[in-house]
Amino acid sequence: MGEIRLDGATKVYPNGVRAVDAVELTIEDGEFMVLVGPSGCGKSTLLRMIAGLEHVTEGRILIGGNDVTSIQPRLRDIAMVFQDYALYPQMTVRENLGFGLKLRRVPKAQREARVVEVAKILGLETLLDRKPGLLSGGQRQRVAMGRAVVRQPAAFLMDEPLSNLDAKLRAQTRGEIRRLQREVNTTTVYVTHDQVEAMTMGDRIAVMSEGRIEQVGAPDTVYSSPANTFVAEFIGSPAMALVEMSRGGGDTLVRGALRFPLGDCAASLPETLVLGVRPELCRLWADGADLVGPFNGTVEYVESLGRETFIGVAAEDGARFVVEVEGSVRVTIGETMRFGLARRGIHLFDGTTGAAITTV
Repeated sequence: MGEIRLDGATKVYPNGVRAVDAVELTIEDGEFMVLVGPSGCGKSTLLRMIAGLEHVTEGRILIGGNDVTSIQPRLRDIAMVFQDYALYPQMTVRENLGFGLKLRRVPKAQREARVVEVAKILGLETLLDRKPGLLSGGQRQRVAMGRAVVRQPAAFLMDEPLSNLDAKLRAQTRGEIRRLQREVNTTTVYVTHDQVEAMTMGDRIAVMSEGRIEQVGAPDTVYSSPANTFVAEFIGSPAMALVEMSRGGGDTLVRGALRFPLGDCAASLPETLVLGVRPELCRLWADGADLVGPFNGTVEYVESLGRETFIGVAAEDGARFVVEVEGSVRVTIGETMRFGLARRGIHLFDGTTGAAITTV
């Protein structure tokens, strides 16, 4: 069993910095869990605590039901994959893949059979006699993955393994890692600051900030129902627009010339709110039906991606939105644009705490 349970896991450094703060998280056997968040949020530290490379100040870590909090890393039955590959340059691919098994005194015939099996899974069978210096970045990453897989550990721990690859290779390798994890069905904890990797790879994602987990859930759930303004702004590209507004003494949110009707939920809401709008819910007024508005905004930037265009607009009183337009559109920075907001799917957050309240 490869279940990993973090029971109040905390890391406090000697200088008083609380890098990981009482994390409670259960990663199911065979699950692909992604820890995602900005630099310095504690995700890599938490991974190293699971591996045993960082001392746990408070709380416990259990792997397969066994308390491993004070157990040495080599006895935890885990395998790590790092961003720098960490291959032995003097060894062939075959020797790199089998080195861990050799240290464990696995018989040569069994070791060779396992190496060949993993090489086939990863498409490395024709590269077994090459040394790392003759491999591409993607091939070296596959060897690093294979060295972990060949051990058949209880869990894989991956610390931003794709950060050294170019954009095209990152996309390709994401798919390979996910396919491999499904085939071997090994519990995997994957650390990244890239929310696209998190959304496309994880069975569940845990969004971290300042050493704490802000929200855990399936990628679609975290995207559609963020727990607070931090998650709302971090998950999604482009980010959700967040606009501070007030009730205006009735059932309408107000900020300067901006007006957004709240409907039946208005009576239960606080006076100060944050309106959260995804780009797909912010559209050109000319697109027509079922929009609240129109609002006027000044175009600040344009991101044309071919099949869609994102237009950053600054409305009155400093409110900023991102308008999504299907296909390409000619827009000039500085021009005035009319846009509207969808009547359904808009998020509301508490203006004081940032916690999610409802979706209207």
